[in-house]
Amino acid sequence: MYPVRKTYFKPSTDVFNLINEFFTTEVVRADFKLNVKESENEYGIEAVLPGFKKEDIEINYGENYLTISANKVKENEEESDKYIHRETSNVSMARKVYLKGIDQEKITAKLMDGILQVVVPKTEVAKPIEITVE
Repeated sequence: MYPVRKTYFKPSTDVFNLINEFFTTEVVRADFKLNVKESENEYGIEAVLPGFKKEDIEINYGENYLTISANKVKENEEESDKYIHRETSNVSMARKVYLKGIDQEKITAKLMDGILQVVVPKTEVAKPIEITVE
């Protein structure tokens, strides 16, 4: 038997992809970590968004879904006027959480050290009650 050699580089396509990637804008789509806690009076949501500013983050509520979106455009430029490469990357992420029976007027959000904390108060109807059986 002859040893099998695996090749991960395909000259016919990969060279052209490398050249294309070098001269085009890179778009990165990813998800971020999300933790959802429930207490008697509210939901607490923590989203891990390192490197994002509050201007990059958008929070919407509609049709019983809370949507957290983050979009950042990053430009790397050389200091000199004679640069041969200039790179731009777009990072766009979004997550949705189904939350019914909330008081959408009282939703608050705070970004600190790359962690977005969203507090979503429940309405009176959504709070759990205990019913005794007779």
